[in-house]
Amino acid sequence: MKSLLLAVFILASLATVSAQVAPFKIERMITDYHGVTTNGKNILCYGDYGIITYTLDFGKTFKQLSIGDQYSIKGIAAIGLDFVGFTETALLKSTDNGMTWQIKELPDVQRIIDMTVVNSTLYLLTPKGVFEADRDLNLSSIPLLTLDSTAEYSEIATDGKDMYIIHNKRNLIHYTMKLFRIILRGSF
Repeated sequence: MKSLLLAVFILASLATVSAQVAPFKIERMITDYHGVTTNGKNILCYGDYGIITYTLDFGKTFKQLSIGDQYSIKGIAAIGLDFVGFTETALLKSTDNGMTWQIKELPDVQRIIDMTVVNSTLYLLTPKGVFEADRDLNLSSIPLLTLDSTAEYSEIATDGKDMYIIHNKRNLIHYTMKLFRIILRGSF
């Protein structure tokens, strides 16, 4: 009989607790930040769990938004007043000062390691190669450059003429972009 009374008490307690609605919104307060960027109007700090901390008044006040816990934002860059960014599996874009974000999942891409932007072209470093995307997040299906997928790559930089990739934490690979474009077009 005591067991039955205890079971009824536990069930009643659980029903009471689950029926209560929290009088506040649960929001993540802590993240590991990966970087900071600005478009001249807004400053964004971004990091794990999709957290973006921003200021519209150059640091007088800060607010926070989230694009979703499942996204670890690895990088964001400005193209004019727009922002573009990336996670390991998606590209991000905001056209309203970083207040809302378009997320484009890239199921065919194994993992995005790094991104750099020149003019309005995004260059994405992946274990398989370097891919181009436009400011509308349209990704080329053919890599600009194919890489050895067994090697380790950590960073990409380009000025539109030359591309630099850090390889195995101690080598700097230098490619001339003009040569790639000639080869890809099939003429010399």
